[in-house]
Amino acid sequence: MSIEGDARRLKLVIILSSSYGLLSFLFSFIGLASGQAAVHLHEYSLGGILTEISGHFLFGAVAAIPLLQIDLLLMAGSMAVLIDSDHILGALNLNAGSRPAHSILYAFFSAAFLFYLTNRLRLADRMKLKLTSLAPIALVSHLSYDVFVAFQNGGSRGGSFPLLTPLNFGLIPLSYLSWIVLEAVSIIASISVEVASRRFSLAGSKAKA
Repeated sequence: MSIEGDARRLKLVIILSSSYGLLSFLFSFIGLASGQAAVHLHEYSLGGILTEISGHFLFGAVAAIPLLQIDLLLMAGSMAVLIDSDHILGALNLNAGSRPAHSILYAFFSAAFLFYLTNRLRLADRMKLKLTSLAPIALVSHLSYDVFVAFQNGGSRGGSFPLLTPLNFGLIPLSYLSWIVLEAVSIIASISVEVASRRFSLAGSKAKA
């Protein structure tokens, strides 16, 4: 690929990842409706922040390996990190509950958001599918790392998530071994998306023939 093409892909990664991070932050305002005090976790220390960033990026990037594109791998890793933008209100000591974007609804909402952006950018259908799929893939891999590190730190509340926000702001606990299941699910999802995207491409080629 040309240098110009690489630069364009990198720009796309930055734009979409940044938009995703902003969406996570805005979604966190839903937590204000819960009236619950924020849960402060270990990652607010400098060492914790660096560990969180590297860990989430790694889990997200690994999940996207089956998509066979470096830019998508980078974007998945970045998105898995930026989901934690929903911690900002809590860090400011606002009663915004616990990590609202760590929810099933956010996975659907963010996927729809990425689909809208890729439509606006007029990307190919195959690329739209891959980019849109990164929303749930990044979230599931993010939860996987959260569970993994929570139990490494003594089974703190970091292993519980507001999966049903905003329908229910309660925290749902996940067992330690679920981190393996969650990461496996995200990888399998990437494999499925890659297979589907190739069929998209093949169908498009036949239609043009």
